[in-house]
Amino acid sequence: PLPSLAYSSSYESGELSQCQGDCDDDDDCAYGLVCFQRSFAEPVPGCAAAAAATASDDEEDPDDGDESSYPGVDFCYEPVRPALIEESLEYGELLGLCEGDCDDDDDCKGDLMCYQRDDNTETVPGCDGTGGERVDYCYDPNYYRDDDDDDDEDDGRPEFD
Repeated sequence: PLPSLAYSSSYESGELSQCQGDCDDDDDCAYGLVCFQRSFAEPVPGCAAAAAATASDDEEDPDDGDESSYPGVDFCYEPVRPALIEESLEYGELLGLCEGDCDDDDDCKGDLMCYQRDDNTETVPGCDGTGGERVDYCYDPNYYRDDDDDDDEDDGRPEFD
């Protein structure tokens, strides 16, 4: 079963787990999770509505209405990344996000770039899976990747080895 939404108004940065809120940004969420910003009672990916509000006595209830979905409250969730796939393209066609086999950036659509891998054990930023042997994939260069091992600060965004 999916974890239920849980509300808390007192937490340290980086403490909120999956389906916990009220986060203001990704830094409030545990490592690998992001803050899902809501205006109303939009479903939170990977989370079930709470059975009933469980705000403790020292916490303010976020809403007097539908307590099972906490309208307007933002929650941490685990983003889904697209899977790596190999495409057989016709001459002149371009590869999309997490598609391979590219040889250089010109093989990728728009601002995507070709991620050159030494072997199939390298993780492609923003993509899920190991992919094919000797296959390079298009990726979004704006997707966060932490290559600086000297930086001990955890900013709450996903990190790929």
